[in-house]
Amino acid sequence: MTADVVLGLCAYTHDSAAALLVDGHLIGFVEEERLDGVKHSKAYPAHGVAWLLDEAGLTPSDVTTVAYNFDGRRYLRALGQLPTHLRQAASRARAVPRARSFTTVHRRYQARMRDLAERFPRAHLQPVPHHRAHALYAFAAAGVDDAAVLIVDSLGELQTTTTWHARQRNSRLSLDLAHAIDDPASLGYAYGAVTEHLGWRRGDEEGT
Repeated sequence: MTADVVLGLCAYTHDSAAALLVDGHLIGFVEEERLDGVKHSKAYPAHGVAWLLDEAGLTPSDVTTVAYNFDGRRYLRALGQLPTHLRQAASRARAVPRARSFTTVHRRYQARMRDLAERFPRAHLQPVPHHRAHALYAFAAAGVDDAAVLIVDSLGELQTTTTWHARQRNSRLSLDLAHAIDDPASLGYAYGAVTEHLGWRRGDEEGT
């Protein structure tokens, strides 16, 4: 019987990382910066993936699912907001640059999926909405079986803040989205702006 080999990836963006599960058993997880020595490494986590597969005695061809922590297809939905943003004075100046940016992100996402398809020729590529990925990790780390989950981010696809209801019953996990706030309303943007105003780097030194 073929093993269920799931490779989770945060790649091509800040803090790239990889995790590997075989038949539901966690082999390990690692941030690429720990192996390539580059803080907040944006590289495809080649070192991390190689280490995890070696630990499991597997090759890239053995991977059955690649779970990627963004669903870039969702950026196209933002283009439908362009007419509304152009009509509103508060968003008019930003409307066209925003649409161009989201188009670029979608194009890059498509290129990344092609790259992953070449690296893992037998795997099913499964994009995971960014806030859902955050919520799943937060709930798994909480050690409880029923929880409200709050995710506040600068931007994950179109979502900036989400609340979820997570439950674990008899090895079955359910994660239901309760509410979402979308771009351009973002506490993460405000947090980053304050960080930058104080002289630190946005998207890097908010913790400082």
